[in-house]
Amino acid sequence: LRALKAFHSSGYYEVDFSTGEDDYKRYFTNKVEELDEFRFGNNSPLCKAAIWIYKAKETLKQLLKRSPSLVRLKRVSLGRIMYTLSLASAKEFFGRIHKIIEQRGLPSMMVYLMGQFIVQIGAGGILLFKKKPTARPSRFCQNISLRPLSLDDYVELIGLSFLSAESIVNRYYKGGGCVLIYDQQELIGYVWISQTSIQRGKRVIWKQEKYEDRCVYDVWFFRGCTRNQMEEGLCGLVKENAPKGRASLFLLIEPFDRELYGVANALFVREG
Repeated sequence: LRALKAFHSSGYYEVDFSTGEDDYKRYFTNKVEELDEFRFGNNSPLCKAAIWIYKAKETLKQLLKRSPSLVRLKRVSLGRIMYTLSLASAKEFFGRIHKIIEQRGLPSMMVYLMGQFIVQIGAGGILLFKKKPTARPSRFCQNISLRPLSLDDYVELIGLSFLSAESIVNRYYKGGGCVLIYDQQELIGYVWISQTSIQRGKRVIWKQEKYEDRCVYDVWFFRGCTRNQMEEGLCGLVKENAPKGRASLFLLIEPFDRELYGVANALFVREG
C-alpha cells in the first residue's frame, strides 16, 4: 500500500496487476480497466494445436485459482521451495555480513554471528542498564543530533541496516522505530527504540511495564567512530529519550560487543 502511494505521488496513476481475478486487486481502486489478450493463427494443424494447448493451460490456471488451498500451495509452499533453491537466503546472509564488515569491521561481524547462533540457544545473554527516572546525563551533547526514521524511509534504512525489508517492517508494526545518530553532519550510527517489547524467538527480553517506558537496542556505531563519539551518542540518546515520572529507559547491549559494552559500562558508573 505504501509503495502504491509513493508511485501515485510520483505521477503514476495506473497499475497492472497481471492476470487473475483475485479480490485483493479490486481493494485498491474503484475503477478497473480490464485488458484482453488476442492470439491469431492460420488453419494449419500445428497452429491449431498450439492455440488449443494455450487455451487448455489458461483454463486450467483459472480452475486452480478457484481453490484457495491450491493457490496457497502455489504461492506459499512452492514459493518457499523456489526461494530456497535460488539460494536467495544465502545471498542475503552474506550481503548482511559484507555490510557489517563495511560499517563496523571484522569484530562486529563476530558479534553478529554470535548473536545469531549463540544467544538464541542461551549461551549468551543481554546486559541490561536502567537509567534512574530523575537522573539526566551531565555531559552536554552539543554536537550530537538524532533523526528518527519513519516506515516511509525504509528504503534509506535498507541501505544502512543489515536487516531485511520484512524485518524492518515487522519492527515498526511491533512498536519499534529507528533513529540515526549524527555528530554534527557526520552519520556515526543508528539504534532501534522499542515502545512495546523485545523478543528473541519466543523469549521476551524486555517488555514495557508503563506507557512511557522505552528500550534502546541494536546500537550500531559505524567503523571509525571514536570512543568519545560513542559516549556522546549514548548520552544524546538518554538525553532525548529519558522518561519522566516513574517510567524507565533501558539500554540493551550485546555482551559480545565488548567495545560498546565498555563505553556503556563506564557511562553507567559515571552518570548513575
